[in-house]
Amino acid sequence: MEVLMQNKQEKTVISSKRELAGYVFQMLTETESKTEMSEDEKRRMEARIIAKLKAGKKLTGEEMDFLRRYNTELYLTAVRIQQMAEGLKEQLKRAKSKEEADAIVSTAYSSISDKDPAKEYLTAAVSNVSTEFRRSGAYSRLPNTIDEAEKAKKKQTKNPFKESDEKDMDTEDDFDLTGWSPLQEVLDAMPTFSAEA
Repeated sequence: MEVLMQNKQEKTVISSKRELAGYVFQMLTETESKTEMSEDEKRRMEARIIAKLKAGKKLTGEEMDFLRRYNTELYLTAVRIQQMAEGLKEQLKRAKSKEEADAIVSTAYSSISDKDPAKEYLTAAVSNVSTEFRRSGAYSRLPNTIDEAEKAKKKQTKNPFKESDEKDMDTEDDFDLTGWSPLQEVLDAMPTFSAEA
């Protein structure tokens, strides 16, 4: 078997699997060495990532990949922070009032331990998520209290077919939908027989 491998600068003839494996390994290490960052670049990138974490901002995929490759401890911390922030966003989306949203944020703050080494990052993430939510239209549309939310819900679930004049009607004429079934209607329409002995 003879394979002709053409690189930009040179042509290489490979005649065995071993030579092919060596060529592939060489190309991979050359590519990896080209993408390696200098120590100064690594420090700058890490400082930029730490600044973003301190501001409570979400990291990009590139930044997460950098941490995964060069600082696994900070990577695990960043993953935990982003998972907590996503969970908080989901809870806030389900909040039924401003009072409940404030309680969710308060609980998130109080769940951060004083002894947690990532306390500064976690607090910043909670603050950032809370600020974003308060600025969103979703927060401004929420009722102020849970009681107001329940009242609004009751108004929405009120039977739209019921009219206020129905109270004046006789109770015999009221039609109760919960006691109705199609089978009962058929039985009521059937003729009745009475047999006398």
